[in-house]
Amino acid sequence: MQKILIVTDCYEPSINGVVTTLKNIKKEAEKDGYEVLVIEPSLFRNFSSMIYPDVKISIPFGFNKIIDDFKPDYIHIATEGVLGIAALFYCSNRKLNFTTAFHTKWGEFLKSILHIPVSWTNSWLRRFHKNKIVFCTSQSMIDYLTDQRIGKTHISWSRGVDTSIFGPPRLTSNNNIFIAPRNLLTVNRISKEKNLDAFCQLSSYLYNLTVVGDGPYLKELKSKYPKVNFKGALVGKELAAEYAMADCFVFPSKNDTFGVVNIESQMMGTPVAAYPVTGPIDIIVNGVNGYVHENLNIAIKNALLVDRSACFWYTVDRYSWAGVWKTFKENMVGVENNDGDDSSSKEGWFKRNTKPQ
Repeated sequence: MQKILIVTDCYEPSINGVVTTLKNIKKEAEKDGYEVLVIEPSLFRNFSSMIYPDVKISIPFGFNKIIDDFKPDYIHIATEGVLGIAALFYCSNRKLNFTTAFHTKWGEFLKSILHIPVSWTNSWLRRFHKNKIVFCTSQSMIDYLTDQRIGKTHISWSRGVDTSIFGPPRLTSNNNIFIAPRNLLTVNRISKEKNLDAFCQLSSYLYNLTVVGDGPYLKELKSKYPKVNFKGALVGKELAAEYAMADCFVFPSKNDTFGVVNIESQMMGTPVAAYPVTGPIDIIVNGVNGYVHENLNIAIKNALLVDRSACFWYTVDRYSWAGVWKTFKENMVGVENNDGDDSSSKEGWFKRNTKPQ
C-alpha cells in the first residue's frame, strides 16, 4: 500500500476551504487504497496565531520522527506555516521531492491586516514554492502565481461538494425580484479581511440578511449591525438548509482564492452574487449560476433572476471530490524521483507525456 503524507497548519476543528479540501482528499485517497497521514497542529503543542486564529502556531517537537516512522511515498505540503516550513526543511535536507499548494493570497492578506508590503510576502512565497508543482484553485490563480513567479508548474485544482449533504431540495425559480424582503445569505469565516461589512450594510428593507460562521470579528459585527441575523457556525444538513432557504447567496470577499461555499450554495440551486475577483470569476457564469459585478447591489439584483434549476444542473456536472482527488493523484510526485527534474510526477506528467509549463 502506497503512503501519502500531507502537512498542514490548518485542520479540524477549524471550518474553512483548506480543511474541507484536505479531509476529502484523505477520504477519497483511502477509498482508492492509499494510506494517508495528515501531520497537523493537534499532534503537537500549539497556540492560536494572533492575526489568524485558524492557523495554529505549532511547536513541532518530534516532527521528523513522525515522517521517518511513516516512510511516505508522496509528500504534499499544504500550507506555508510552521509545520509547512518544518516539512520544507525536512525534505530539503534529505533531497526528497514534494508538492505544495497555494490556498491563500498571503501577500494581500498580510498587507490588509499588518500593512506588510505584498512584495515582501511574495518574495518569501517564491522561495517556499521554488521549482515545485503547486496545486492552486483555478486558472485565475495560475495567472496570479505565474505573474508573481511563485512555483514552477501550476495545477488547476478545483473543489468539490459532498452530494450526500448538499443537493437540490429547492429548485423552483425565484419569484419576482421586486417582491421584498428577499432572503440573502453569506457563509464565511467572520474576520475583517472577508469584507463582511459590505454584506451587512445591504438594505434591511429589501433583504433579510443572514450570516453563518464564526471568527474574531463576530462580536464587533453583531454590535454594528443589530438587524442582521447571525447564526454562528453551521455544518452538514443545518448549513444545507440555510442555503436552501436563501433566495441568493452573497460572497463579499475580494481576497479568497476559490470559496467552497459558493459551489455548496449553487448545489442547493441558490445563485451567488459576488465581486468579479479571483474565485468567483472562475465559478460564476453571469445569468447561469449567479452574477458578478463591481457593484454588489447590481450583482444581487441580477443573481435573483437566475433560474434555480439551471444553477443546480450547471454545478452538479462540474464539481466532485472524486474529480479533485483524481487531479491530485495524477500529479503527485514520488519522494525518491530525483532525476534532476522535480516537476516530474510518477503518475501525471510522464504518463500524459505533457511538458510542464
